[in-house]
Amino acid sequence: MTLYAKYEPIKCRIWFDTNGGEAVDSIEIQGDTKVSDIPKTSKFGYEFEGWYTDESLTIPFDDSKNVTSNMTLYAKWNLIIPDEAPEDALGFIDVNGNSWYYDDVNWVYKRKLMIEYNNAIFAPNNAVTTSNIVAVLAKLSGDDLSLYDNAPAVTGITEGVWYTNCAKWAIDKKIIDTFNPDEKLSRERISIIITRFFDYMNIDYDKTESKEYFSDDELISGEVKKSIYILRNLGIIFGRENDMIDPKSFMTRAEFAALVRRFEAIL
Repeated sequence: MTLYAKYEPIKCRIWFDTNGGEAVDSIEIQGDTKVSDIPKTSKFGYEFEGWYTDESLTIPFDDSKNVTSNMTLYAKWNLIIPDEAPEDALGFIDVNGNSWYYDDVNWVYKRKLMIEYNNAIFAPNNAVTTSNIVAVLAKLSGDDLSLYDNAPAVTGITEGVWYTNCAKWAIDKKIIDTFNPDEKLSRERISIIITRFFDYMNIDYDKTESKEYFSDDELISGEVKKSIYILRNLGIIFGRENDMIDPKSFMTRAEFAALVRRFEAIL
Protein backbone atom coordinates (compact mmCIF):
# COMPACT_ATOMS: atom_id res chain seq x y z
CA MET A 1 0.00 0.00 0.00
CA THR A 2 0.97 3.60 -0.29
CA LEU A 3 0.57 5.97 2.62
CA TYR A 4 -0.03 9.62 2.00
CA ALA A 5 1.04 12.42 4.35
CA LYS A 6 -1.54 14.93 5.41
CA TYR A 7 -0.47 18.37 6.56
CA GLU A 8 -2.40 20.73 8.75
CA PRO A 9 -1.58 24.40 8.32
CA ILE A 10 0.32 25.89 11.23
CA LYS A 11 -1.58 28.50 13.20
CA CYS A 12 0.11 31.26 15.14
CA ARG A 13 -1.54 33.18 17.97
CA ILE A 14 -0.65 36.74 18.88
CA TRP A 15 -1.47 38.16 22.31
CA PHE A 16 -1.50 41.88 23.09
CA ASP A 17 -0.26 43.46 26.31
CA THR A 18 -1.68 46.98 26.20
CA ASN A 19 0.30 48.30 29.20
CA GLY A 20 -2.72 49.92 30.76
CA GLY A 21 -4.56 50.67 27.55
CA GLU A 22 -7.90 49.35 26.34
CA ALA A 23 -7.82 45.55 26.18
CA VAL A 24 -7.31 43.88 22.81
CA ASP A 25 -8.32 40.29 22.08
CA SER A 26 -5.69 37.87 20.84
CA ILE A 27 -5.75 36.93 17.18
CA GLU A 28 -4.89 33.75 15.29
CA ILE A 29 -3.31 33.82 11.84
CA GLN A 30 -1.95 31.34 9.33
CA GLY A 31 1.67 30.50 10.16
CA ASP A 32 4.44 32.03 8.08
CA THR A 33 2.18 34.84 6.90
CA LYS A 34 2.00 38.53 7.59
CA VAL A 35 -0.50 40.17 9.93
CA SER A 36 -2.90 41.82 7.55
CA ASP A 37 -4.77 44.02 10.01
CA ILE A 38 -3.07 44.46 13.36
CA PRO A 39 -5.40 46.00 15.97
CA LYS A 40 -4.83 49.29 17.76
CA THR A 41 -5.69 50.33 21.29
CA SER A 42 -6.20 53.56 23.22
CA LYS A 43 -5.32 54.96 26.62
CA PHE A 44 -6.61 58.15 28.19
CA GLY A 45 -3.99 60.88 28.13
CA TYR A 46 -1.57 58.96 25.90
CA GLU A 47 -0.78 58.62 22.22
CA PHE A 48 -0.34 55.08 20.90
CA GLU A 49 3.12 54.73 19.35
CA GLY A 50 2.85 51.12 18.24
CA TRP A 51 3.44 47.47 19.12
CA TYR A 52 6.78 46.11 20.31
CA THR A 53 8.03 42.55 20.54
CA ASP A 54 9.79 42.95 23.91
CA GLU A 55 8.62 44.13 27.34
CA SER A 56 11.37 46.75 27.39
CA LEU A 57 9.80 48.35 24.31
CA THR A 58 13.01 48.54 22.31
CA ILE A 59 12.16 46.34 19.29
CA PRO A 60 9.22 47.52 17.16
CA PHE A 61 7.02 44.87 15.61
CA ASP A 62 7.65 44.68 11.86
CA ASP A 63 4.37 43.84 10.13
CA SER A 64 6.18 43.42 6.79
CA LYS A 65 7.70 40.15 8.03
CA ASN A 66 6.01 36.78 8.32
CA VAL A 67 4.96 35.49 11.74
CA THR A 68 6.31 31.97 12.34
CA SER A 69 5.45 31.35 16.00
CA ASN A 70 3.19 32.44 18.83
CA MET A 71 4.12 35.80 20.28
CA THR A 72 3.09 38.63 22.60
CA LEU A 73 3.18 42.24 21.48
CA TYR A 74 3.48 45.15 23.90
CA ALA A 75 1.94 48.59 23.47
CA LYS A 76 4.15 51.66 23.73
CA TRP A 77 2.65 54.99 24.76
CA ASN A 78 3.68 58.62 24.64
CA LEU A 79 2.28 60.88 27.32
CA ILE A 80 0.24 63.78 25.95
CA ILE A 81 1.10 66.89 27.97
CA PRO A 82 -1.48 69.69 27.60
CA ASP A 83 -0.31 73.27 27.08
CA GLU A 84 -2.06 74.38 30.28
CA ALA A 85 -2.49 72.88 33.74
CA PRO A 86 -5.98 71.58 34.57
CA GLU A 87 -8.42 73.59 36.65
CA ASP A 88 -8.80 70.82 39.22
CA ALA A 89 -7.22 67.50 40.10
CA LEU A 90 -9.62 65.50 37.94
CA GLY A 91 -7.76 66.90 34.94
CA PHE A 92 -4.72 64.76 35.77
CA ILE A 93 -4.60 61.36 34.15
CA ASP A 94 -3.36 59.71 37.36
CA VAL A 95 -5.98 61.13 39.73
CA ASN A 96 -9.22 59.20 40.08
CA GLY A 97 -12.26 61.00 41.44
CA ASN A 98 -13.22 57.87 43.39
CA SER A 99 -9.85 57.46 45.10
CA TRP A 100 -9.56 57.94 48.86
CA TYR A 101 -7.24 60.90 48.41
CA TYR A 102 -9.12 62.82 45.71
CA ASP A 103 -10.62 65.51 47.96
CA ASP A 104 -7.27 66.09 49.68
CA VAL A 105 -5.26 66.28 46.46
CA ASN A 106 -7.84 68.57 44.87
CA TRP A 107 -7.81 70.76 47.97
CA VAL A 108 -4.03 71.33 47.99
CA TYR A 109 -3.87 71.67 44.22
CA LYS A 110 -6.61 74.30 43.91
CA ARG A 111 -4.94 76.31 46.66
CA LYS A 112 -1.62 76.05 44.80
CA LEU A 113 0.01 74.47 47.84
CA MET A 114 1.26 71.46 45.89
CA ILE A 115 2.20 71.73 42.25
CA GLU A 116 1.88 69.13 39.54
CA TYR A 117 4.76 67.19 37.97
CA ASN A 118 3.56 68.44 34.60
CA ASN A 119 0.24 69.46 33.07
CA ALA A 120 -0.82 65.82 32.78
CA ILE A 121 0.46 64.16 35.95
CA PHE A 122 0.10 64.93 39.68
CA ALA A 123 1.89 61.73 40.82
CA PRO A 124 -0.18 61.08 43.99
CA ASN A 125 1.56 57.78 44.69
CA ASN A 126 5.10 59.09 44.33
CA ALA A 127 7.07 59.71 47.51
CA VAL A 128 6.88 63.30 48.70
CA THR A 129 10.26 65.03 48.57
CA THR A 130 11.95 67.68 50.67
CA SER A 131 11.34 70.31 47.99
CA ASN A 132 7.61 69.48 47.95
CA ILE A 133 7.38 69.77 51.73
CA VAL A 134 9.24 73.06 52.20
CA ALA A 135 7.25 74.64 49.37
CA VAL A 136 3.95 73.77 51.03
CA LEU A 137 5.03 74.96 54.47
CA ALA A 138 6.56 78.18 53.16
CA LYS A 139 3.30 79.03 51.38
CA LEU A 140 1.22 78.21 54.45
CA SER A 141 3.43 80.42 56.63
CA GLY A 142 2.34 83.56 54.79
CA ASP A 143 5.90 84.90 55.06
CA ASP A 144 7.25 87.18 52.35
CA LEU A 145 9.47 84.78 50.41
CA SER A 146 10.79 87.56 48.18
CA LEU A 147 13.03 88.50 51.12
CA TYR A 148 15.15 85.51 50.10
CA ASP A 149 15.63 86.66 46.49
CA ASN A 150 19.14 87.88 47.25
CA ALA A 151 19.88 85.75 50.29
CA PRO A 152 23.30 84.09 50.45
CA ALA A 153 23.71 80.73 48.74
CA VAL A 154 23.01 77.68 50.88
CA THR A 155 24.58 74.26 50.41
CA GLY A 156 22.26 71.96 48.48
CA ILE A 157 19.92 74.71 47.28
CA THR A 158 20.05 75.50 43.56
CA GLU A 159 19.59 79.16 42.72
CA GLY A 160 16.76 80.34 40.51
CA VAL A 161 14.49 77.29 40.59
CA TRP A 162 10.93 76.91 41.81
CA TYR A 163 11.85 75.87 45.37
CA THR A 164 14.88 78.15 45.98
CA ASN A 165 13.30 80.72 48.29
CA CYS A 166 11.13 78.12 50.03
CA ALA A 167 14.18 76.02 50.86
CA LYS A 168 16.15 79.04 52.13
CA TRP A 169 13.18 80.02 54.25
CA ALA A 170 12.95 76.52 55.75
CA ILE A 171 16.65 76.47 56.62
CA ASP A 172 16.49 80.00 58.03
CA LYS A 173 13.48 79.22 60.22
CA LYS A 174 15.05 75.93 61.36
CA ILE A 175 12.20 73.90 59.94
CA ILE A 176 14.82 71.63 58.38
CA ASP A 177 18.54 71.24 59.08
CA THR A 178 19.80 70.31 55.61
CA PHE A 179 18.30 70.34 52.14
CA ASN A 180 18.32 67.85 49.31
CA PRO A 181 15.53 68.67 46.85
CA ASP A 182 14.87 65.13 45.69
CA GLU A 183 15.30 63.38 49.03
CA LYS A 184 12.37 61.20 50.01
CA LEU A 185 11.54 61.69 53.65
CA SER A 186 10.28 59.03 56.04
CA ARG A 187 6.99 59.42 57.83
CA GLU A 188 8.72 59.95 61.15
CA ARG A 189 11.01 62.70 59.80
CA ILE A 190 8.03 64.50 58.34
CA SER A 191 6.38 64.39 61.77
CA ILE A 192 9.30 66.33 63.27
CA ILE A 193 9.20 68.87 60.44
CA ILE A 194 5.49 69.50 61.01
CA THR A 195 5.84 70.11 64.76
CA ARG A 196 8.83 72.39 64.12
CA PHE A 197 6.64 74.33 61.71
CA PHE A 198 3.91 74.63 64.32
CA ASP A 199 6.43 75.94 66.83
CA TYR A 200 7.83 78.47 64.37
CA MET A 201 4.31 79.73 63.67
CA ASN A 202 3.68 80.10 67.42
CA ILE A 203 0.58 77.99 67.11
CA ASP A 204 -1.11 77.27 70.41
CA TYR A 205 -1.68 73.57 69.83
CA ASP A 206 -2.24 70.71 72.23
CA LYS A 207 1.14 69.09 72.90
CA THR A 208 -0.41 66.14 74.70
CA GLU A 209 0.94 62.86 73.39
CA SER A 210 -1.58 60.22 72.42
CA LYS A 211 -1.60 57.16 74.65
CA GLU A 212 -2.96 55.07 71.79
CA TYR A 213 0.29 53.60 70.60
CA PHE A 214 0.79 52.38 67.05
CA SER A 215 1.13 48.63 66.68
CA ASP A 216 4.71 49.06 65.44
CA ASP A 217 5.64 51.60 68.11
CA GLU A 218 8.98 49.88 68.73
CA LEU A 219 10.13 50.87 65.23
CA ILE A 220 9.77 54.60 65.87
CA SER A 221 13.05 56.40 66.58
CA GLY A 222 13.16 57.64 70.16
CA GLU A 223 13.72 61.30 69.32
CA VAL A 224 10.63 61.50 67.10
CA LYS A 225 8.08 59.61 69.17
CA LYS A 226 6.92 62.79 70.85
CA SER A 227 6.15 64.48 67.51
CA ILE A 228 4.36 61.44 66.13
CA TYR A 229 2.10 61.00 69.13
CA ILE A 230 1.35 64.73 69.37
CA LEU A 231 0.20 64.62 65.74
CA ARG A 232 -1.81 61.49 66.40
CA ASN A 233 -3.52 63.12 69.35
CA LEU A 234 -4.36 66.12 67.13
CA GLY A 235 -5.89 63.82 64.51
CA ILE A 236 -3.31 64.82 61.92
CA ILE A 237 -1.42 61.59 61.37
CA PHE A 238 -2.92 58.13 61.24
CA GLY A 239 -1.65 54.61 60.92
CA ARG A 240 -1.79 52.49 57.83
CA GLU A 241 -3.01 48.89 57.74
CA ASN A 242 -3.32 47.24 61.17
CA ASP A 243 -2.72 50.63 62.82
CA MET A 244 0.95 50.64 61.83
CA ILE A 245 2.65 54.02 61.50
CA ASP A 246 5.34 52.42 59.31
CA PRO A 247 7.76 55.14 60.49
CA LYS A 248 10.72 54.40 58.20
CA SER A 249 8.73 54.22 54.96
CA PHE A 250 8.23 57.13 52.63
CA MET A 251 5.08 59.22 52.66
CA THR A 252 3.29 59.57 49.34
CA ARG A 253 2.26 62.90 47.87
CA ALA A 254 -1.37 61.89 48.39
CA GLU A 255 -0.76 61.08 52.07
CA PHE A 256 1.05 64.38 52.54
CA ALA A 257 -1.83 66.24 50.89
CA ALA A 258 -4.22 64.64 53.39
CA LEU A 259 -1.93 65.51 56.29
CA VAL A 260 -1.67 69.15 55.18
CA ARG A 261 -5.41 69.47 54.82
CA ARG A 262 -5.87 68.20 58.39
CA PHE A 263 -3.34 70.47 60.06
CA GLU A 264 -4.27 73.56 58.05
CA ALA A 265 -7.39 73.76 60.20
CA ILE A 266 -5.34 74.67 63.30
CA LEU A 267 -3.18 77.31 61.66
